[in-house]
Amino acid sequence: MVPLQATFIEKDNVLLIGQACIDNQTSGRKSWGYNLVLRKENQTDLYGEWWAAWFEDSGIYAQQQIHPHYAIRIPHFYEEYEFGRSNTIHVRRMHISKLATEGIDKLINKLFE
Repeated sequence: MVPLQATFIEKDNVLLIGQACIDNQTSGRKSWGYNLVLRKENQTDLYGEWWAAWFEDSGIYAQQQIHPHYAIRIPHFYEEYEFGRSNTIHVRRMHISKLATEGIDKLINKLFE
């Protein structure tokens, strides 16, 4: 029997996720934005750091989206995070980096476009 492997959510010490996007559509159209990920560096880290994760459709996905830089809805984020952190070929690419003020500024600027 193969022992269970820790998920990337567990390995990355993800505490909380959120979604920051503009025009959250209920249709198939994706909204510009990113997911917020609160991660602890280690178990002694009291507060953690906010990271931004965003998704883009890969070249193998036939549909071109209106907003190529989008957030995933919360119920589906966990599965997409696992795909995005692994080397699995998938229809989406995930990018993740520490949340910087530039990311917040970019979201605010998009609100006023």
